[in-house]
Amino acid sequence: LQMLRKAINQFRYVITFPYNIIMMGIHRYQWSKFPTVYGRLYLRGFGKVNIGNNVVINSTYKTNFYGRGFRTIILCSGSGNLIIEDNVGISNSCIICEKEIQINKGAIIGNGCCIYDTDCHAISYADRRDVKTDIPKRQKVIIGENSFIGAGSTILKGVTIGNRSIIGAGSVVACDVPSDEIWAGNPAKFIKKIGKSR
Repeated sequence: LQMLRKAINQFRYVITFPYNIIMMGIHRYQWSKFPTVYGRLYLRGFGKVNIGNNVVINSTYKTNFYGRGFRTIILCSGSGNLIIEDNVGISNSCIICEKEIQINKGAIIGNGCCIYDTDCHAISYADRRDVKTDIPKRQKVIIGENSFIGAGSTILKGVTIGNRSIIGAGSVVACDVPSDEIWAGNPAKFIKKIGKSR
């Protein structure tokens, strides 16, 4: 059964490869090694996107159905800078990059997550009423090395997730999370420290 699943996933990768490489080329993505993408990516914007080695992206519920997401969406605007380092895994998640998002080595972004480096709209209701004044705040987001963002979580602007930390499923993270800790909830709060593995 495991071999059959692997064969089916490989088939899905092959049939969507031309679409994904064309779309990533159109949007001027750069990569050390073209990522393994299952399903079709939904890409918008012409910001700077750099992808490292051995990156795996699920963009169909058929390869990861453990959550709310059904496709990976990446919007990187003209002023945005998205860095996805080596050995990162992303499943059916949404990344909105208008300033800078850095996903460091070995990080896992669970199914149906959202990562925003912007508020998307101005805080003031008066500013939101006019396109000219509806200017959102933007702040860099960093996802630490070997961290794990649980399914359905939302990472808001200005947040740094420490190395090896875990964000519980369905969390909303609005402040920095130190390394080697588990945080969960809405808003996410400290749960416990992570001990060293054997």
